[in-house]
Amino acid sequence: MATAPVLADPLSLELLILNLIRNAAAASKESGRPKLGVSLEPAGKRWKVTVWNNGLVLSDEQFTRLEHAAESTKPEGLGLGLSIVREIADMHSASLHFERLTKGGVRAELMIDRLATKDPEKKINE
Repeated sequence: MATAPVLADPLSLELLILNLIRNAAAASKESGRPKLGVSLEPAGKRWKVTVWNNGLVLSDEQFTRLEHAAESTKPEGLGLGLSIVREIADMHSASLHFERLTKGGVRAELMIDRLATKDPEKKINE
């Protein structure tokens, strides 16, 4: 099994990533042909976790709300999910950015520090 060592609380990190995946799945359902993806790759001294979906094209207002914690883009949402995700990212000195995709959907990118290993060039696919 591939590993991507980080110095983090495992449960918190799992909650963060699962929340991004759940949000991506919910958003992609609106497209009629749902697709989402998750990737993990080394980025210098950090790991880059990317979660994307093919949801609808977001308006400027919707994307602005997405970028700010405690504001949901869903009519029934409270915005707590992304607020918690941002809090967990901050607790781990990780960065979280969202990118609006031109054909619809959003890409979320989490950058978190890698834990030093004996072989810094070791691939996660091994």
